[in-house]
Amino acid sequence: MQRLLRLLRQLHMRTVHVPQLLPPGMSGRTTRQQLAVRNLLAKTPDFRSAQELHALLTEDGARIGLATVYRVLGRMADQGEVDVFVRPDGESTYRLCSTGHHHHLVCR
Repeated sequence: MQRLLRLLRQLHMRTVHVPQLLPPGMSGRTTRQQLAVRNLLAKTPDFRSAQELHALLTEDGARIGLATVYRVLGRMADQGEVDVFVRPDGESTYRLCSTGHHHHLVCR
């Protein structure tokens, strides 16, 4: 019995490698905040800053923090779901990426 308990403790202490199937930072579930940001971007054809999106979301009654909006947009950008355009003042703006073939062109 003691031997079995030792073996169980050893197994419990080991680190098991599990392959990561989701992109880093993703929890594997879609939150209401992620849906709110995605749905707003789907209705907004223009580039909007995180602060502008946050203001629109809170005006509509969504309970979401500005930091969460930045996090969601960052994840969406990492996954290629949003186009990111940096304004001359350095502020990043976001637009939902179209699903069809498209090009990214920035004129200066």
